[in-house]
Amino acid sequence: FHQIIVPLLGTLELDVAGHQGQVSLRTIGAISAGENHAFCANGDNRFLVLDIPANTTHHWDHIWTKAVEKPFLPMSHALCSLSDYALYHKKLSKSETGLHMWQNLFLQTLACDLDGSTTDLPHRIQKALNYIEANFARPLQNRDIANHVCLSPSRFHDLFVRSLAI
Repeated sequence: FHQIIVPLLGTLELDVAGHQGQVSLRTIGAISAGENHAFCANGDNRFLVLDIPANTTHHWDHIWTKAVEKPFLPMSHALCSLSDYALYHKKLSKSETGLHMWQNLFLQTLACDLDGSTTDLPHRIQKALNYIEANFARPLQNRDIANHVCLSPSRFHDLFVRSLAI
């Protein structure tokens, strides 16, 4: 597995193949498959560790290439918002589909951050993501977001899955 360590709370001391640093508030850790690594975390902390099978990551190969050189990566505003969403929506980890979609969105955003590109999302999906970001601290239902972007819940769900699932 490749791994992405997403900070939710606290600090993690990490050594990845001789590169030492911290995963904390606005820095993620990226570990390529097969890299030796060790960690230490003291106090109150919480991290989301994304295990990405090494044989299914062709979409994000440059993430792992970059991770070998620099395993500690700054989080963009978009990645911070996704991290905040995961922290405040604890049910995310209980829904395999939701977690998979969130993970794909996180990796897609990280890949775009690393290569300086932007994703071409449909206007309504971008508007929905902005709405989710602005309201991440409160529970949101599919119908709330769909209403905000003037779509039926089923149409919004289909468009969201097609736009963000990889």
